[in-house]
Amino acid sequence: MTQPYPRDARSPLWIPVSFVALLGACGDSSGSADTSSSTAASSTGEPAPLTHGAITLEFRRAESQAANPFVGAATVEVTMVYQDCLVDFYDANPNLHQDGLLGARIFGGAELDGEGWLDRLCAPTLPNAASCTIESISQTLAVAHLLTVRYTLEDDLEDRSLQFGPIPNLATTGCDPVMRMTSAGASKGFDAAGDQSFVVESFAPEEATTDQAEPIVIRVAAVE
Repeated sequence: MTQPYPRDARSPLWIPVSFVALLGACGDSSGSADTSSSTAASSTGEPAPLTHGAITLEFRRAESQAANPFVGAATVEVTMVYQDCLVDFYDANPNLHQDGLLGARIFGGAELDGEGWLDRLCAPTLPNAASCTIESISQTLAVAHLLTVRYTLEDDLEDRSLQFGPIPNLATTGCDPVMRMTSAGASKGFDAAGDQSFVVESFAPEEATTDQAEPIVIRVAAVE
């Protein structure tokens, strides 16, 4: 796999420049944190550039569906697979894993004083964004390299979009940060009782890079 940046065995762990403030706010080796530091702002007082981004998922009814298949859907779960660039990136940067020193503040909520993607994913940044909250974000970096996001819906999902992430962006990785949706089972809808309410009939494209303009369009059918 292509290495996203050069590093030999004598080199220290690679950390993007934009993470320096975050490291400072994590405290010294004694474990005491400097709560006066803000990880969301640079030394100039301007918001620091985001090191992670998202992929837009747009949900539509399948052509086989005369009626709205999203009726009754209360929860949506989406799983995508990290491709080579991102696999190498996380192998080289364990501190940026979800449970790592820096990763916890990226994947977690805004109260952790980091990028706060647990709250950011459902912020209404898109004109057709679905109203939602994030139930959970789960990263797997063992045999499979997966990211799973579970959304709680607050309104109808038809012709609406969800943001999937967080995913390191190009400036952070130094290579194309590609995610792949591998099967129709990678996206599922559930009703309030926890029963599956819709299935995916098709999706395109199969791959997307962080913050690309083109969404992955997911077409679904109601569970009979």
